[in-house]
Amino acid sequence: MQLPVYYVFDGLDVRSPYDVLVVGRKGPHSSAGSGAPYFLISTQGARHFDDLFGTPDVAQLDIAS
Repeated sequence: MQLPVYYVFDGLDVRSPYDVLVVGRKGPHSSAGSGAPYFLISTQGARHFDDLFGTPDVAQLDIAS
């Protein structure tokens, strides 16, 4: 589908696809399972969810406080 994949960790810290390509490293190849390639990436340096995607304007959504 050519959609970007964002990596969300516990606590809603997020890594973007660009982050993974820059700081990630390829995981070891395994003959078990599908054998699909994957990246290993640390949660250190991940951004907070709202910092990456922004926060919705509560007034714009007509949500009562």
